[in-house]
Formats: sequence, structure tokens, C-alpha cells
Amino acid sequence: MIATAGIGAFWPPAGSYVVALLAPCAGALIREALGAEFPELVPYALYFPAVLLAAVLGGVGPGLVAILVSLFWAVRLGPEAATAWINLALFTVTCCALVAIAEAARRYQWRTLESEGRLRAAETLAEDGLGILAPDGGAGLRWRYVNPPLARLLAGDQPAGAAAPPLAGAVLAEGQAVLAKGERASVEVALELAGARRWFEAVLAPLGGEVTVLVRDVTERKQREEALGESEERFRRLADAIDEVFWIIDLRAGRMLYVSPAYERLWGVSAEALRRDPKAWRALILPDARAAVAASLDAMLAGERERLELVYPIRDGHGQLRWLRDRAWRDRSGGQDRMFGVSSDITAERAAAERQQLVAHELGHRLKNSLALVQSVLRLSARKATSLDEFVAGFDQRLQALAQSQDSLLDGGPAAGGLAEIVSTVLAPYRTGERRILIGGPPVQVAATAVPVMHMACHELATNAAKYGALAVPGGRVEVSWQSDGQPPAWLLLRWQEANGPSVRPPASAGFGSTMIEQVVALEFQGEVRLAFPPEGLCCTMRLPLSDKLMLAA
Repeated sequence: MIATAGIGAFWPPAGSYVVALLAPCAGALIREALGAEFPELVPYALYFPAVLLAAVLGGVGPGLVAILVSLFWAVRLGPEAATAWINLALFTVTCCALVAIAEAARRYQWRTLESEGRLRAAETLAEDGLGILAPDGGAGLRWRYVNPPLARLLAGDQPAGAAAPPLAGAVLAEGQAVLAKGERASVEVALELAGARRWFEAVLAPLGGEVTVLVRDVTERKQREEALGESEERFRRLADAIDEVFWIIDLRAGRMLYVSPAYERLWGVSAEALRRDPKAWRALILPDARAAVAASLDAMLAGERERLELVYPIRDGHGQLRWLRDRAWRDRSGGQDRMFGVSSDITAERAAAERQQLVAHELGHRLKNSLALVQSVLRLSARKATSLDEFVAGFDQRLQALAQSQDSLLDGGPAAGGLAEIVSTVLAPYRTGERRILIGGPPVQVAATAVPVMHMACHELATNAAKYGALAVPGGRVEVSWQSDGQPPAWLLLRWQEANGPSVRPPASAGFGSTMIEQVVALEFQGEVRLAFPPEGLCCTMRLPLSDKLMLAA
């Protein structure tokens, strides 16, 4: 770039070397023409302009070429005196000096042009406005210099509203104060440009009796500030509305920066006390959990962990037991050290978990009882069956009855364990619209663990009645009734009576149903069960104690 800068900026490099070759030749021709008249001025004086011209146009390279060509002609055409070689040496040194001077001039001119080019490019490409205010000879200021961006802003200098002064007016007024005080200052102005509201910041600084002005568009910053303000407002509204407690602590200052209003609702104490002492809430933690909570928090404050989650019980300001979940995290961004946290009331969740655990325990207990009952049914069915088909059919029916009892517990609500509900469910398939089945007695509740046994006993009685007894013929009737004897300890007397059926004879041996009713029911309820087989119809009487497995409903 240096080779084509300065005067030779528009001269092609190859042309510079052509000049370096031809210019000394031209000097040699002129020397020959003038040599007879001016022997004292030759042989070297006419070569200096040729070397200088080549160096100015092309730089160091063409200048050196011109020196070599000039030396060639000087030796060829010069005198053969003894001092000729001394003159040639002086000529060479002088030419080299001329080339160095020309190169230095070229470089200086290039830097000047480059600096001016950068300035013009900066003026063209700059987004910020730049200007200089100078005294106008009176008491005011005038624009001594304005770059294009600032010129465009001043041309569209319109106020955004009555409270927003024009850019020029605000800058000139602030410039007076800057000159008077000799201190930097800034001013923000809102303008309506192209139908949109934009904000500009002008920074003014004194400089040698004048004021430099830098104007930049700060609309995005203002919009971010407004958005941040709106976001903070939304956060406060949200934090004020939710049931969780949101809090912020400045760890360096040891003070509470913010605590949401839910703190007073959840903890039952004033938030002002917490602002005065950020550790005041620890006193409400139950003593058994206080040390563990304090140790976890202290570990976080010591920098051993950045996040924590704690679950602990408190006794709130009203004396009520609550369970809380605290989530906290530490933030060191922006040169600050803060702790953020959210406290949630999980008392209901904790109670639900405990209830779930009780339900699971109860379900396991019922499952064990059901499996034990299935095992008993299996053994009795296998013992009493005379064939494999009889065993499979009987065992299948009894399992279905057991499943039906479980379904009634799951789907029937609180009444599913009622004695009347159990009997009605078992006898429902045998109702024909006639008054063949009579059920009656006071409300009695059967414990869920004992429902399958009672259901199976009724199922065996109903199956026997349908196959061999009163429900096997059109006119047969079954009456199931129960009552309490009212004597402490109280007993429930339950009676299953069949009538108008086939003539009954005692069985030759006890079957599954008899064994099931007489042994399993008696064992489950710790009572007495008797089966009688008079000719008019089977009669089953149960004398069962009222207890937690069998109780009169209120």
C-alpha cells in the first residue's frame, strides 16, 4: 500500500519502474545536449530530478532502479578525471538521501489520508451522534461540529410530549451548565421519530472552552428498565397472592430483603420481627427438629452447599402444628451474596401420606386374611369333594363369592360392610318378585376384615338352599333375621330359617358348607354356630359377640 500512496496513489506500480528506467535516460540526453556549453554542471546534476521523480511516484524500489540507471549513464558519459569516482560516490549518497526523504514524505501523506479516510468512514458508519458546542460570541452556544447521525437527530428534533423537551434545547441548556461548572453531565430526552417513541442520552464534557457532546440511542435500555420494573411489580403481586412464603436474605448485610405476606398467614407471627432478626423463625421449629435444620442452614452459609431442601414441623403463633417444606438456593451473581427461599405448608400432604400408609397397612392385613381364607376354602373343598370336577366347580363358585365380597367393599361405600347389605347381595340372584326372601334386623356393621367370612357363610347357606332346600322349589321361603340380646356383654343372635321346601334329613357326613359355617365363622367372630335339620327346613343360628368386628350401627 505504501508503494502506491501519496502523490503516486493513482500511478500504477509498473509505470513507476518505467519512469525509473526512462527518466535517467532523458537526463543523459539533456546532458549530452548541454555538455559542450555547461561542462561544470555535468555529468550528475540532471540525474537528481530523475531519481527524485521515480522515488516520489513509486517509492524505494523505483528510486533505487533510477539510481542504478543514472550511475550507468554517469560512468558511461562522465569524464575520466581522477576525482570522478569520488563524485560518483557523493552522487550515490545524495540520491539515496533523496529516496529516503521522498519515502518519508509518502508515508506521512499516506497516514494523513488514511486518518482522514477513517474519520470520514466513522462519520458515515457511526450510530452515535457526535458534536462540539462552542460559544457563539454572546451568552449562548452554537454547534461548531456535528456528525451525520447527530445531524439527522437534530433535523428530526421533535418533542415526545409537553414534558419532554427537544433534543437541541435540552443539550444547549445542559451545555451552559457544563461550561459554567467545568464538570461532565448527561441528559435524557424522549423524541417521536417515525411515529415511535425513542429515548436518547446526551453526555456532555468540557474541552478547552468548548463542550463535546456524545448522543446515543438508549431506547432498548429504557425498555429493559421499564420491563424490569413491570416484572418486579408482577413478581410482588404474585408473591403477595400465593400461599407459599417467598423470602430473600442479604447474607453480607445479614438482613431480610423481602418476605411475602404469606409468612404471617402461615407462621402466625409478624413479618416485622423476621425483618429485624432473620433467625427469629427458628424458635418456632419443634425442639426435636431444630438442631438438624440449623445444621443444614449453617452448612449452606459456610459455602458447603448451594441448595437445600428441608422438611420440618413448627408450632405456629396460634399453637397449631404445621409441617413445612423449605427450598433455598444461594446466588452470588452481580457481586452479591443472597439466599432465596420458598416455604410451603405441607401439613395436609403429610396427613394424606400418613393416611396412605395406614391404608397400605390395612390393605396388606386384608390381603393376608383373604389369602388365609382362600387357603381354608381350598383345603375344605378338596377334603369334601368326591371328584375333581366337583372340587373345581365348588372351589370356583366359592372364589367368585369371595371376589364378590371384595367388590362390595370397594364399590359399596360405608354400607358395604352392613350385615343387611351382605345378606341382600348374596340372596339377590334368587329373588323372583314373590315374597320368598325376608331379611330384617337392626343396623349392624361388619368390620372390613370379617366381611369375606360372613359373605362366604351366607353364600354357602344360599347355595345349599338353592340346590336342596327352600329355594329349590317354587313355594319355598328363606327368612334371615337378627337382633341383639341387650345383655352385657352384648351378643348378636342371627337366624337363617328355611320353610316350605323339600323335607330335610340330616346329612350322613358334614360337607364343606357345614364345616365352613360351624368352624370358620365361629373362629372368626369368637362365637357359636349351630346347624339344625328339622323336616320343615334347615335352621342356622349364630350367637356372635358384639365387638370391633361386629357392632350395632348408630
